[in-house]
Amino acid sequence: MNPLITVVTVTLNNKNGVIKTLDSILKQKYNNIELIVVDGKSEDGTEEYIKTNKNLIENKLKRFLYIYEKDNGIYDAMNKGIQASTGDWIIFMNAGDTFFGDEVISKIFEDDSIFKEAAIIYGKTNLITNEKLKMILKPKNLHNISYRMIFSHQSVFVRAHLLKNNLFSNNYKICSDYDFFLHMYQQKRKFKETDLIISNFEETGVSSNNKLKVCYETKEISLKYASKKAQKIKIYIIFYTTIIKIFIKKLLPLSLIFKIRKLKNSIYSKTNKSNA
Repeated sequence: MNPLITVVTVTLNNKNGVIKTLDSILKQKYNNIELIVVDGKSEDGTEEYIKTNKNLIENKLKRFLYIYEKDNGIYDAMNKGIQASTGDWIIFMNAGDTFFGDEVISKIFEDDSIFKEAAIIYGKTNLITNEKLKMILKPKNLHNISYRMIFSHQSVFVRAHLLKNNLFSNNYKICSDYDFFLHMYQQKRKFKETDLIISNFEETGVSSNNKLKVCYETKEISLKYASKKAQKIKIYIIFYTTIIKIFIKKLLPLSLIFKIRKLKNSIYSKTNKSNA
């Protein structure tokens, strides 16, 4: 039997995002899906929408659970979803995130050669900016995970028991998922990359302040797992270089930044192919 896939959707006052995400999940052709929506007590009609469509949602899924209660931040909410899950694998598709197509899950989990030996499966992300520009984000080399997040969490499936035994830390506000994945890498868990585009992610203009917080938290997490002096030096070099880039990008138009990112992505892809 195909494994049960749990999709955890976290939301707070994002009814339109929830509708979009649920529509994407319900269109999946894979027939063994559990959906857990963790709502931090939205006041925008999300609860009413879920209650109105509860029967429709339940009829299309193996299991559906709606948790409506206050939480202590996104990772606390994600942990609630993990603890309530009964699936074999978990993916986080938060409000507004969508699957790239209706066969994403089936292409991975109807072929046991892809998932059988893996602990974590990750793929590409279709990035959409607030100017509707699009770019396919390809995961970076796995070894780079010692220094930064190499993929989008919307494009990662994780074996449920790993998440249940290693809940997200509430010590970090933005990068607790990076802490989890780096911990798994340090434990030598098997990461499996797929060439599939797994999710659509709308980048709605993350503020420079948040980018700075990501930078600081990434540095702290990387240092926590670094054992060699040379590695720690590299972490600091990456940290200060990234800070400089953030302030330079504040001066550039988004369209130009996007072109630069596309060029870097293309160069990285060609480099990977030549090294293969």
